[in-house]
Amino acid sequence: MAAKRWKGGAQDFPHVQTVTVTAYAAATTYKLTINNKAVSVLGSAAATADVNGVATALAAAWNGSPLPETADAKATSNAAVVTLSSTPGVPLPGLASSVSGGTGTIGAVTQVQAATGHWHWDNAGNWDAGAIPAAGDDVYLDFTSDEIKYGLAQSLVSINSLTVPSSFTGKLGLPDNSTSGYVEYRDTELQIGVTTLIVGGGPGQSSPLIRINGGSVASTVRVWSTASTAETNRMSFRWRGTNAANVFEAYGGSCSIAIEGGRTANVSGGLKIAGANVRVGQGVTINTLTQSGGGVELNSNVTALTKNGGDTVVYGTTAIASLTADAGATYWRSQGGISTALILGGGAAIDFSGDLRPKTVTPEVQMYAGSSLTDPGGVVTFTAGVRLNRCDIREVTLAIGQNKKLTIAP
Repeated sequence: MAAKRWKGGAQDFPHVQTVTVTAYAAATTYKLTINNKAVSVLGSAAATADVNGVATALAAAWNGSPLPETADAKATSNAAVVTLSSTPGVPLPGLASSVSGGTGTIGAVTQVQAATGHWHWDNAGNWDAGAIPAAGDDVYLDFTSDEIKYGLAQSLVSINSLTVPSSFTGKLGLPDNSTSGYVEYRDTELQIGVTTLIVGGGPGQSSPLIRINGGSVASTVRVWSTASTAETNRMSFRWRGTNAANVFEAYGGSCSIAIEGGRTANVSGGLKIAGANVRVGQGVTINTLTQSGGGVELNSNVTALTKNGGDTVVYGTTAIASLTADAGATYWRSQGGISTALILGGGAAIDFSGDLRPKTVTPEVQMYAGSSLTDPGGVVTFTAGVRLNRCDIREVTLAIGQNKKLTIAP
């Protein structure tokens, strides 16, 4: 076990790749493809009717292409060989060559030099210990605005801790959309096992973008603060991990858990929200959710939700087995229901007005003085009715729509 601190500063080298045109045909289209987009030339369009002419034309087509991905590299040609050199430090993965039509051929893309530099997690020169983080290490990203963009595929490594306090104001990972104008095709999140992950806290402005995939390693994640998000309609800290023992606690900042479609996470060890704003995706497994402040957007089922404050918005088809609220508001925008308990304390409110799909609250609703239940559209079936505890109907807000029959019982 060792302590390792990010310092950045490694020398940048470009990603250099070559491809050789191996046979000429006027009817053949020669292609270079990146991010599923092709730059192409027809053999008959080459200035000279040979492989050298095709290579020259292909390099010119790359350099003149309107595709934003091509701006990350420059192409040159020498005889039949096209060489692409990226902006120093920027990897250009997935570059491929192909042909269609005619009898012309082109060789496979060959890597001459891998990109590396001051943005790369996997460059030992960026770490004060002269070695990249390894199993059991305690890793610190602090007192820097340097970005960590590449070399993020570290899923075979499991570190003891990763601490990213507010003094780290750079970015860890990549946004979904490149600033150059394309959907990002490189790794966008740091893939690493980490037992204890701390985000924010202490002096500083915090980071506007941190993306981590903890894989199958059991993690305790604790978030104190983030900067305003660097991505439109995204949260600053985006996390996922699949171990059932994962614990996620958010006391400030903006966070999301597996919010992207098709991704999964597990926080069965406990999800606790205080002053943070948290979005929870559809593929998240949750046992207990405790909320005392902030805001939560729920898209996954919850076994037990306990609220002492804050706003909760329930979306889609999400169902909650047990909801116990002493304070705070719950806005139900889901077709799912409540199956085992709904208890509304004096400072609690639940509002079903934002979704007109039918839903069912199976247990007897327990309401206390000062609580509020709103269902003006009458879309909720209250299977066991509503019980007023230590109060009468004048002490609660009960809006359940028109043409309802109230049965009075002890």
